[in-house]
Amino acid sequence: MIDNASRADDGIAEMQQGWADSRALGVKLAATHATFVLADACVQAGRTAPRLDWVKVAREHARIFHKRLFEAEIHKVHGELLLGTAVHTENFIRAGLSSGIG
Repeated sequence: MIDNASRADDGIAEMQQGWADSRALGVKLAATHATFVLADACVQAGRTAPRLDWVKVAREHARIFHKRLFEAEIHKVHGELLLGTAVHTENFIRAGLSSGIG
């Protein structure tokens, strides 16, 4: 049986491949939306490594191509990522302190 994390990773990998393929073909029109959707998928799947990078790419596409429609959502996802990172860091520090004390 395939678990949800594995399915999410497979889906994100397919999205990344589609994004790379479209860029290789020179597609720029929907790049901002596609990049934002990819960043949001990383947030939903809890993937830590690529998500901030995708938000940066989405923000840059929005700036270059004047895609203001997605800016609010890009900022929302960025905030969720920063909040999640802060919560993870706080939990990590708390765990380290409690294990060091005991």
